[in-house]
Amino acid sequence: MKKRRAGLVPVLLIALSVVSAASWGQSDDRPEALRAHLADAQRRGDEAEVRRLARRAIDSLGDRAGVPEVPDEYRRPPERVRPLSVAEARAGFGRLLGFVREHKWWVVGLDPARTEHLPREVASVITGCLAGVRADAPGREDLLREAREAGDYLLWTQAQGGRGVIPFPAFRGGRNAAFQSAERFLRRAEREGWLDEALRGGWAVDDLDDGGLQFDNGLCGVALLGLFEATGDERYLHGAVAAADWAAGRPVVPNWNYNSFSVDLLANAHRVTGGRRHLEAAKRKFRLGIVAGQLTEGERAGRWADPHTTPAPPTTTSWCGASPRCWRCCRPMTRTDRESSSACGWPCGRATRSSWTGG
Repeated sequence: MKKRRAGLVPVLLIALSVVSAASWGQSDDRPEALRAHLADAQRRGDEAEVRRLARRAIDSLGDRAGVPEVPDEYRRPPERVRPLSVAEARAGFGRLLGFVREHKWWVVGLDPARTEHLPREVASVITGCLAGVRADAPGREDLLREAREAGDYLLWTQAQGGRGVIPFPAFRGGRNAAFQSAERFLRRAEREGWLDEALRGGWAVDDLDDGGLQFDNGLCGVALLGLFEATGDERYLHGAVAAADWAAGRPVVPNWNYNSFSVDLLANAHRVTGGRRHLEAAKRKFRLGIVAGQLTEGERAGRWADPHTTPAPPTTTSWCGASPRCWRCCRPMTRTDRESSSACGWPCGRATRSSWTGG
């Protein structure tokens, strides 16, 4: 196998390494320069430098820190509506089951080059169905059957990729923002001569250290852990551990959002298995790749500072079930939200409407 050439970030790091210390001391706050230095500090495991550079980036953003590229659009529920009863909440899972069956697209053997759908959609189906199982909702066995079918699909894609990661379909020309990002990655891999290494059987199995695969891998790995806990089927545990092992071996990247999905998976893998290696990897990635990127003061405290990774609320399809967060509003539920929960449908999962229905 050819020795991999340095990707975009390492090339920037090499170029910037020749800049004198005096020049760096002149406060080059250009985003690309800060990002390159941040990547270098993360690679070296220099937590203090990561925090310093993140603080500099936040200061350079000023009032734009924590403001997403796509403006927030909050949709408050109407007032004076009564909460759902337990029976109504449980019955709501019947709508979820019907929605899943109507829009199901995941099937073993599909062509990834013709699949304009995201692995995270399958993870959300598993999460939503398992919430209904835990709530002992009507149709509990049907919900569990759908969750298992979705989990089997994820295991099949993982086997197709052959590297432990839950792979991403190499669909070209997608309208979804995630596929547009993947398109840019594939073009870069073509330019640098690494497309054959990044793809396997039409699946993207290597993100050339930019972190892009950590998003779906993290969500799908956590969903597989949930399936193992619900069924005791060790196939799902083995798949989740393989995804977690892959995540543990990936570098921390300047995209705080990507790192967070790997940390979530690693922490949950430790919770289920008790394995120390996953816990230590989660702690390291949290220190170097998450906490420094969050705002700690002001009305936007808790958000990522970087406008690109600061999420705006997606257009959601609400799935009925108990949840500590109001996903339709994309923020923690307030007391008012809880009192008017019937307006939000107490969603237990979310999927972008465009991803599911093309709308």
